Amino acid sequence: MVSDTRIGLVTGANQGLGRAVVAGLARAWGGQGTVYLTGRDRQRAGEAAAALAREGLRVVPQVCDVRDDEAVHALARRIADRHGGVDFVDSNATAAISPGIPYAEQVDDLIDTNNLGATRMIRFFGPLLRRGGRLVVTASDFGTLAGLPAHLHPASTPRR
Repeated sequence: MVSDTRIGLVTGANQGLGRAVVAGLARAWGGQGTVYLTGRDRQRAGEAAAALAREGLRVVPQVCDVRDDEAVHALARRIADRHGGVDFVDSNATAAISPGIPYAEQVDDLIDTNNLGATRMIRFFGPLLRRGGRLVVTASDFGTLAGLPAHLHPASTPRR
């Protein structure tokens, strides 16, 4: 087991806010921690980590598809085996609406990524939080019905 002082992990971190959070942690922790930059696509996560390395920041690229229970669980086990726990987790991964594709064809992916992805992160990484650790869920209206056209609301309501 590697004993870094602090361990952080951010999902959906190959761009935007997630990448900024990774950079901020890496700057703040310096050599006193490890920050995992995760994304679904290995190449994009690697490119983002390489760009941060050129800025002098030490981050570790890691593939994690929050839509996949086993992928999230496997990553949590690897982090636990290597570090024993985590100090900071940001469930930041999100799916966005793609122009030109009917909303009805996108709703399942939106829910699986934006809602259930956060649930998976809480389920598998929550138990790994060290004393004083933080698990943050970064969300937007993409994770709510309000972000979808009204005619799709009944289609995403659980049926009994």
